[in-house]
Amino acid sequence: MFKNYFWRCSDSIMKLIVQKVFLLLFFVSLVHSQKEYPTFDLQSECSEVQFFDYSSLTCKACETNNAVPDSNGICKCRLGYYINQVISSFFTCSACGINYSSTADRKRCLKCTYGFNEETKSCTCPTGHYIVEEYDINEDEYYAVCKECPENSYPSDDLSSCIYCTGDTKPAFVKGKYQCSCFDNILVNKDYCIDEDSMYIIGREFSGIPKITYKDIVGTDDLTSITIESDFIQQNFIEAYMKCDDGENQTACQMLGNLCVLQLYDEDSPACIAYKTAAKKNVGKSDRPNHVPYLFHGLLGGSITELLNTKMGYHFSYANNPIDGYNNTLPLIVAKYDFNGTFIRYEKLTDQFQLCAEDAKKSFSFTRIGTNYKKKCTVNIADEIDKLDTTYFYDIFVVDSSNALLPVPVYIKNNEVDYYNPVIDYVQKYYRRIFFFDIISSQGSDSHIVRYPKEFQIKITQGFENDEFLIPYIIIEYEEEYMSKIFNDDDKGYFTKFKFEVDYIGASSETSFYISMVFMLTFGFLFGCFKAYVWTERNIIKGDGIGIKCLFKWITEWMGALYPCIYLFLLGTSMFYLIFFKNQDAIYVIVPMQGALYILFKVFFIITFSLSLIYILAQIFEQCRVSIFFIDWEKSRGKLYSPTNEELITAPVSVWRTFFLANQWNKLQTFRKVNIPISIVIMVFFLEGLNLRYIASPHPKIGDLSSREPTSIFLLFGLNSLCWFMICCSQMLFRWAIYGRYYKNRMLQFIDLLSLSNISMIIFDENYHGFYVHGRSVHPYADTDMIDISHNLSKEATDLLPKRGFQNTNNILFEIFLTPEFKNVYDNMYSNLQEKILHSQKKQNINKKFNHHQGQSHGMPTFDDDNVLNAYKGMNKFFCLWLEKNIKDHSFSIEERSFVKNILGTPPAIKDSTVFIENSTTTFSNVIFEGIEWNMLIFYSLLFNFIDMFFDDCITAAIFVVVVDVLLVNIRKHFGELNVSHTSLIDWKFLI
Repeated sequence: MFKNYFWRCSDSIMKLIVQKVFLLLFFVSLVHSQKEYPTFDLQSECSEVQFFDYSSLTCKACETNNAVPDSNGICKCRLGYYINQVISSFFTCSACGINYSSTADRKRCLKCTYGFNEETKSCTCPTGHYIVEEYDINEDEYYAVCKECPENSYPSDDLSSCIYCTGDTKPAFVKGKYQCSCFDNILVNKDYCIDEDSMYIIGREFSGIPKITYKDIVGTDDLTSITIESDFIQQNFIEAYMKCDDGENQTACQMLGNLCVLQLYDEDSPACIAYKTAAKKNVGKSDRPNHVPYLFHGLLGGSITELLNTKMGYHFSYANNPIDGYNNTLPLIVAKYDFNGTFIRYEKLTDQFQLCAEDAKKSFSFTRIGTNYKKKCTVNIADEIDKLDTTYFYDIFVVDSSNALLPVPVYIKNNEVDYYNPVIDYVQKYYRRIFFFDIISSQGSDSHIVRYPKEFQIKITQGFENDEFLIPYIIIEYEEEYMSKIFNDDDKGYFTKFKFEVDYIGASSETSFYISMVFMLTFGFLFGCFKAYVWTERNIIKGDGIGIKCLFKWITEWMGALYPCIYLFLLGTSMFYLIFFKNQDAIYVIVPMQGALYILFKVFFIITFSLSLIYILAQIFEQCRVSIFFIDWEKSRGKLYSPTNEELITAPVSVWRTFFLANQWNKLQTFRKVNIPISIVIMVFFLEGLNLRYIASPHPKIGDLSSREPTSIFLLFGLNSLCWFMICCSQMLFRWAIYGRYYKNRMLQFIDLLSLSNISMIIFDENYHGFYVHGRSVHPYADTDMIDISHNLSKEATDLLPKRGFQNTNNILFEIFLTPEFKNVYDNMYSNLQEKILHSQKKQNINKKFNHHQGQSHGMPTFDDDNVLNAYKGMNKFFCLWLEKNIKDHSFSIEERSFVKNILGTPPAIKDSTVFIENSTTTFSNVIFEGIEWNMLIFYSLLFNFIDMFFDDCITAAIFVVVVDVLLVNIRKHFGELNVSHTSLIDWKFLI
């Protein structure tokens, strides 16, 4: 397996054996490491005075002065020095005299017979000669004898041997150095010789050899494409094809494969056609060709789906110190190649494909199993290109538990090519080898274009067993730009966005997710239908048609039932991942960062947010349209003497009690148990101040709050919602258990104030439905002084007065279900009254200029016509008579509703009389903010999550929530105040 990579790099048999031993040691140590892969050095990375120690996998220096390592890692004396003294494994080097070099084994000095290089301490020979060491027995001395090299050969650089020129080449001395050159009658292509016939055959077989197409050049508005002719591809293709076609030069086949990779696997390009031809000539095991790089999955009949479903061969764990047999890091390595096909080294996958700057602790954090990682940044491409000397190519592998190298498939988004194969079904096309930067493919052309990465993603899928994972796959996308634009004259650089991402795809929770989703959607739909049915029973009678208003209410009732169910489903899903993913050592679940679950979660989240927004606005609209009337039970105290009239007049009843209660009700309309701004401040303190927000980072350690990776939508939604409702429920509990019991209960105080003021309140929120709060006082008069009020309250406290209950009951709160006849009477009275108000307003507009000229107050009532005031008194009297059962045509009955009907909210059977349902709770709060407080809390939770996920900033989300809350409160307050004025016939100027 290793022969494919090291054959072309070998200089000698010994070097090949040593490299094989090194790779075997490396792979064994890599696989059996549980916590972290060992660090290692390679011989190519050691300095000239160091050698590679294969036992410790490190570079070491020779202990002896004037000693350097040879190609086999053995220390020996420098040229011009010989081994003088040997003690055990230690030796010393002594210098030879003038005109003396040293023998190849460095055991003796070598006398130069032709010439001596003082600088290099080496013997010299005439041109075309090499050195032969000869021993003179008489002199006991070694001599450097110069002998001429045989025909068609030239001396090596150290003059120790002769090198033969093969094929159509001959020795030549060029620029002070020997090399093999083509004969005069042979064409030269780069440094490869080829005859005219072969050149003609290649040109006929492959058309458009130098052409390369760049499809993703960054333009001003959109990506553009261009096709150019590259001298670099022209020259290297001919050499690679000819050498690879012989079937012996594996390095040339590697270079041919690299040319295909530079074409982004364009199957119509000559490089890829030639590669496929060579691969099919050298069919190996499975899908891999022999002596040719493995580039295309499925080329030789293999199955990509089989590879993608192959396990990595490990049991994985999230634990810092996993038990024996378990691993906690990704066993990925990278094989690095030069363009000419030379294998450079194996490297463990660290930051080779990471352009975003990270500190040392976090740069490799993505290799920890189960860590969803995402990093986005802006990169200066000019700086990155300056660091490169050429283009490098990479094969990525998984080292499985049996020491085998499993290829990691690569999908190039630039191609966006799908194909159909009946064996592997309809899948995306995957490849093997990639480059990170391409700075060479357009060399020699008029337009020098550079390819650079736009995004790099690693996708890892969980296996059928919880603690196993399948072979990952890579997704890479490139962008292209002209070199002239990258290195422009302003020296500011060329900046672009880059994304590095590692996603884990779980498979264990999909079934339960879909079952829960279907259940909650079905329940929400059925519950919405039931709510629409109940509303229809309350508001639609026989003979009434189904109009737009009815359809609107059906839709809003359905939305009001559906979105809380979807919200609970989303919250339950998030809490599932938050509880079972965080702080687990054994692997049970994986937080989705893509795929069907991720998309469905986001879709349902947006749908839920939209439904909640529409429902809240609809509820505010409905609340601002309810009919409210204050029924004053106060009687006149008698007759008063008028100095302008000899007749006695009836003492008027003060209207200030009604004004006061209307203002209190106006304030109560926006009252809630939860203080939104304070809740938001507390939430930001916990999430941002205490860094609890980073519990939602997609890694399994719940205690690691230092991470700054992008958060998971699943974890963040659950965390934000949990924090929000814990804060809100704490406030509600405090108001219920302490504040409302021992200090102030706004709703009960308002009800007491109604009774103390001798005023009842009736509310009609629907056609035939409403609420009645009985406020008729048990005291003689409510319009009195402080002393009388105090005495009256004392009598009531000592049970000297009857109960406040309505119609001999102990209840003062009732839910009303009206008959159509009574509602028609009320509507007629109200519409007549509105006509008189409108007439009065027109009358005032005529006198507006005159009033302004006379300097009269602009705060005068909107209507002051006697007809209007008399109509108001008439409506007040009508309600008083009706509630005292003095109107025979419109009777009513008082009933108790069963527990089940009270929970379901189903209306009673309405026959000939209105029904009053006794209610011990303040159900009329449904017409104010307190009645929809839970709906608003869910909406604010969704709004906070929506903004937080969009901007990735909880402080911005908090500001949005506070602004929206202030906006909704002011809208409700303004239009609610106008509605109170409009329906209760109290001029809005008296509402403060």
